[in-house]
Amino acid sequence: MNKVGYIFHKDYLKHTSLDYHPENSQRLKAIEKAVDESGLKNDMELIHPDPATEDDILLNHTGEHFNLIKATSAHDYGNIDPDTYYCRDSFDAAMLAAGGAIKAGKMVMEGKINSAFCAVRPPGHHAEPGRAMGFCLFNNIAILAHWLIKEYKLTRIAILDWDGHHGNGTQRSFYDTKKVHYCSLHQYPWYPGTGSAVEQGSGEGKGYNLNFPMRAGSGDDEFVNAIKQGWVTAMQKYRPEIILISAGYDAYIEDPYVYLSVTAEGFDAIFRDTKKVADEHCDGRIISILEGGYIYDFLGKAVVEHIKILME
Repeated sequence: MNKVGYIFHKDYLKHTSLDYHPENSQRLKAIEKAVDESGLKNDMELIHPDPATEDDILLNHTGEHFNLIKATSAHDYGNIDPDTYYCRDSFDAAMLAAGGAIKAGKMVMEGKINSAFCAVRPPGHHAEPGRAMGFCLFNNIAILAHWLIKEYKLTRIAILDWDGHHGNGTQRSFYDTKKVHYCSLHQYPWYPGTGSAVEQGSGEGKGYNLNFPMRAGSGDDEFVNAIKQGWVTAMQKYRPEIILISAGYDAYIEDPYVYLSVTAEGFDAIFRDTKKVADEHCDGRIISILEGGYIYDFLGKAVVEHIKILME
């Protein structure tokens, strides 16, 4: 059995809005409940995250952006834009979320665990270097990738993003480099409006940005074919040293915030293909970081199945 790490901290639950918001603490509570009831924690490495440092955040974000998010700690509640809220505890939660991803990366690279699932929030893949948006304050997966490049001199990091929305922030962070291969499966056109097939990178990053824009209603067949025929083929050439996953589950057929039709079986299928690539090219090194997904019961079940596949 592969040794799988699990990142969670109760302070992730403190990031709350004054009014109802789909990205709320019930998402992590549902995951925690499902993972607890599954008994999987008996076989996982339960990892206590440490907050990221300012220098960690500045690997991906501007100083102005860091200071803006830090300043939210002085206010009880507020909004950066109509979609993206903060409260007095949001900055600390965001630092802890990025730090959790980094902690998982450190333990995987040191061989203490084979892979990890990071049940963190606020999510991150919409956050651009100088802008919070789309429920996201800091870009957890982009910060981790930059940190792995800095600390371990990695030159071939694959980021696979199957959240139903395009990860514009992650794409922007690595659009000009071949050190990170970014791939996204998402509804298009839909929020945030980026992610067309012609967006393939620039400069030395040309060809290292791969988008699979999906029409509304697309489901298992389209997602599985994109992975099998597109991403797996690209990875045979790229030979990643580690795979990072933006594990969003809002492409689920019943989720109200994306009009896609992926089932539980579809998510399992694309992840099994992903794990085969990791086993072949990077000794199974996978770090999955939670993004979207707003049907609580399904979210918990999906994460449990994800962890079970990691353990295989």
